[in-house]
Amino acid sequence: MIVKTRADLTGHVVASFFVAPNMEASLEGLPDGAYRIQYVLGTKLAEDCRSFIHPYAVAKLPGVQMLKTERDAGGTLRWQDPVFTLFTEPSRSGNVNPQAISMTEFNAD
Repeated sequence: MIVKTRADLTGHVVASFFVAPNMEASLEGLPDGAYRIQYVLGTKLAEDCRSFIHPYAVAKLPGVQMLKTERDAGGTLRWQDPVFTLFTEPSRSGNVNPQAISMTEFNAD
């Protein structure tokens, strides 16, 4: 799976990463803000390591994901990190209800 995180206001990709089947990934260091999450499932990672030779599902998470750091009562900073469970089988939904998008939308700059 290739995942793209886009700034909501500009649509620019702020992070992109590959997640191997049956693996987990985490992303740290994103500033507070509003983001849109897209992903593509496929087989045979291309030589550029940015696409699949045979993509079979392209989707986005619904709505905007808000990332925010907050201070608790003791003054410690805590990042409110969302957790998304996605499966490499399009028929399995995990804990989100993704929406299909085009490869053109996924590959936009």
